[in-house]
Amino acid sequence: ACLPSIESFHAVAAADNGVIHGTAIKTFVNLGTMGTDAVGEVEHILGDNGIDVFDCPITGGTQRAWDKTITAIASGPQEVFERVQPLIKAFAGEIHYIGDKVGQAQVAKIVNNMMSITNLASCIEGVVLGAKAGIDVEKLLAVINSGSGQNSASLTKVPRHVMNRKFDLGGPMYISQKDVTLWRSEAERLGVTQWVGNTVHHLVMQACAMGYGPGDMTEIAKVVEQMSDVEIPKTRN
Repeated sequence: ACLPSIESFHAVAAADNGVIHGTAIKTFVNLGTMGTDAVGEVEHILGDNGIDVFDCPITGGTQRAWDKTITAIASGPQEVFERVQPLIKAFAGEIHYIGDKVGQAQVAKIVNNMMSITNLASCIEGVVLGAKAGIDVEKLLAVINSGSGQNSASLTKVPRHVMNRKFDLGGPMYISQKDVTLWRSEAERLGVTQWVGNTVHHLVMQACAMGYGPGDMTEIAKVVEQMSDVEIPKTRN
């Protein structure tokens, strides 16, 4: 199951019509980003009913999912991994088995998502600053992408989904809100500093408060633009 919220994850697993009541199911594979608490709770609930839970969040974006080249991050008992691996191979281009405990893959996925959102936010802030300074933003991106500032946001997300003003990456802002909130929960649980994470969390929460929750995550650009009193010019179709 790959579900958009912790509430729907719990419902599919353990509600009145959830998989917990299935008579044939032996293994429940979670493909979503739910955090260690939620996955641990479902593992306990389903485990008491003889159903194994395997943790396997996916990453790579919508297009790679359609292309069956998505990356799967797997964790759970080795014997369960061997059982479900053929299923995962049917839709994933890469599988990274990182540990034998359910929840370890959640931590890895949350780290990945937080870094992805942070890259996007920092790239957008940089481009907005350049635009306000009167720099040609296409030339600025060329500098970034040939230098040490290069990242996935500067290479693809900003040029393909912000510079054309379409804001159509395909990831809803409310999903980013869930991800940055899960980051804070995991960081607090493990006692890890959140200097950068807190700032990105604040930006995403601000975007949702301004009404961008249902919109695309690249609309973070609109928040930065409004607060900076400048707009990134449309340079691509």
